[in-house]
Amino acid sequence: MTHVQIVDSEKAFLALRDEWNTLLSSSPSDNPFLTWEWLFSWWMVFRDARALRILTVRNDAGALVGILPLYCKRTFYYGLPVTEFAFIGTGLSDRQDAIAADADHTWFSKAVTALSREPPVWQIIRLEESPSDGILSQVSGPSGYSYARERCSFCPYLMLDTDWDAYLQTKSKSFRRDMARMRDRMTAFGAWELTVSTDPNDMSGAIQLMEDIERGSKKHGTEKSFWSDARNKAFFSTLSDVDGRGVRIDLSIIRVNAVPVAYLLGLIYKKRFYAYNSAYKEEYHRAAPGKLVLQEKIKWCFERRDELAVFDFSRGDSYLKDLWTETIQVQDRFVFFNKGVKQTVLKYGVFHLRPVLKKALARESARKSPSDRTASDR
Repeated sequence: MTHVQIVDSEKAFLALRDEWNTLLSSSPSDNPFLTWEWLFSWWMVFRDARALRILTVRNDAGALVGILPLYCKRTFYYGLPVTEFAFIGTGLSDRQDAIAADADHTWFSKAVTALSREPPVWQIIRLEESPSDGILSQVSGPSGYSYARERCSFCPYLMLDTDWDAYLQTKSKSFRRDMARMRDRMTAFGAWELTVSTDPNDMSGAIQLMEDIERGSKKHGTEKSFWSDARNKAFFSTLSDVDGRGVRIDLSIIRVNAVPVAYLLGLIYKKRFYAYNSAYKEEYHRAAPGKLVLQEKIKWCFERRDELAVFDFSRGDSYLKDLWTETIQVQDRFVFFNKGVKQTVLKYGVFHLRPVLKKALARESARKSPSDRTASDR
């Protein structure tokens, strides 16, 4: 028999560290974004206006057998105000899931029921970026509650199961030629090199360097800008200060004549490299520094196959990632709806009407001829 407890204080969250990571290490959902260090750091930075609601499940012997790391917040869901439960780490975490080692996931039903017995009354539980074959895909929700599931994102990854030269032989001649051209174009700007720093001693200096590069990129001033949000800087500073963490922060920089022009921020966790964030100075765009830093980092990882087994491109599919691999991890969004008319209407509107309207709009757009398009369409 299992017993559900709700952890709602930072002190209790802090005390879970050892048990948490022990359970995670035996869970199929094990990844850096579910480590205690990552999620506690996130909570310390993003906790404003949120209430902690971590669901822990223990067996009769008191051993921790399941974790659902959630927070509660008043927010809007497709324009309607709701009380929502969501994963701690939402927004910054590229992979999220429940944590459990046992194949019996009936405890999830008990966990959701426990949430419903305690205030506040919730309307939805929205769980993003969960692997389509992960723990959430196998659980059964409590009777009386409905849920919907939809595609959320793709995470391409490359197995490092051969050496670099052998891997290149699997690629086309044009691919290999483009790689050489990128190096030549960068050389035209001056002497360049890739430098790698794992767990930088001066994290604030590293963040400043990445922010400076991003300011010179097309990301600056757009929603894609990462370092313009002070909370993202605070998060990585907080994470870097956690002693004994299993997640290593890895910073790769392309320097031209000793000047930083591109970076790739990554994470190393249990023989897997996760490419997390990157940017390059637009003034060097003719040399494709974003592609170059990715290319050189992949080569760097191949050369360390005794330490690394996978290069994970992380969330988001793109033609650039497709050039390197066809293997992807599909990730889904799970939304559980509480009982009630409002939640029933929400589910119907979002998961039934919305797809129909999107298809209708797509058909209408396809019908338009170039001469029918307005200036705003172009």
